[in-house]
Amino acid sequence: MSRLKLILLCCLLASTSLFAQNRIPNSPVSFSLPEGDWKYLQTTQVDKNTEVYLYSYKAHNVVDATGDTVLPFMSIYVQRNYSGSLFDLVYSRYLKHPYQSLNESTQDLPGTEGIAYVGAYTSTEDGKVYEFRMLYFKYRNTVYEIRLETTEDTYDNFDADFQRILKSFKTER
Repeated sequence: MSRLKLILLCCLLASTSLFAQNRIPNSPVSFSLPEGDWKYLQTTQVDKNTEVYLYSYKAHNVVDATGDTVLPFMSIYVQRNYSGSLFDLVYSRYLKHPYQSLNESTQDLPGTEGIAYVGAYTSTEDGKVYEFRMLYFKYRNTVYEIRLETTEDTYDNFDADFQRILKSFKTER
């Protein structure tokens, strides 16, 4: 093997190891997280058809403008046997937890279509403003809701990663 091919192969291997491939259990959906930056925290069984997977940012401490330590997170809701529309689901979530929509779009995923948006809300617990990226998509009869969130003043530090993570979601054909 030539030296150039060997260098290219090493670069390819190094670049692919920067993102760890993950699969949502018992589903055809996979996604990538920056390796070493995020960790899986827990799975919560909400009811017989709904699980929530929670991941947190762990690469280093994140401190907001008030000096508080912030824990950016990603939650993945998997709701099986869902027969409604994505729009109905998004609206019902809004009614339960109102937010300001800063940007909305549709996102194409293999085999399905999704709704993506950036939102913000003020927490009643700590009075801080939080911003998040959200992606909803339905594959067969299962709905996936992915939310990546942090405080408003730390959001710009994470938005590029949030976008890469959301764009990494794939479904098997």
